[in-house]
Amino acid sequence: MLRNLVHPFIQWVSVHPAWGIAATFAIAFCETLAFVGYTVPAVFLLFGVGALIGSGLLPFWPVFAAGVSGAFLGDGSSYLLGRFFRGHGSRFVEHRGIRTNLARGQRFFQNHGGKSIIMGRMIGPLRPIVPVVSGLSDFPLLRFISIDILACLIWAPLYLLPGMVFGASVDLAAAVS
Repeated sequence: MLRNLVHPFIQWVSVHPAWGIAATFAIAFCETLAFVGYTVPAVFLLFGVGALIGSGLLPFWPVFAAGVSGAFLGDGSSYLLGRFFRGHGSRFVEHRGIRTNLARGQRFFQNHGGKSIIMGRMIGPLRPIVPVVSGLSDFPLLRFISIDILACLIWAPLYLLPGMVFGASVDLAAAVS
């Protein structure tokens, strides 16, 4: 299933590298959106984008900026969704069948506070839920923004670098043989 999505995506971006930056933004944005993020295979897609960076088809800094921006805006949208539904959030989430993940995110947030924003960004199943929980919990907006920017700056290279190493090693292997 993932192969049917990831492989054509990587082929498309390698043929249309100008769209690679926009695609990276869209992947990072959608992956962090509340509840939508569970359906986006960002780990695999961003590994592929990293491989294209490593092979020289995409530039690192613009792709990095797109990943950070997309992640930050996705988190911010989810945070604002949580703020909007504060007081009604559990009914909203129950209606959508995500109550278990919300409860897990709330426990995580209660145990770790602001640190959960950084840790949640790195832990896949918590990534789309921690910003919503932050908003539902009335976590201060400016504090959320400052922590989330740091988290996004750490997250983007962590997802791109493994693919970059792979892409560079494939090019190196081709050059040596």
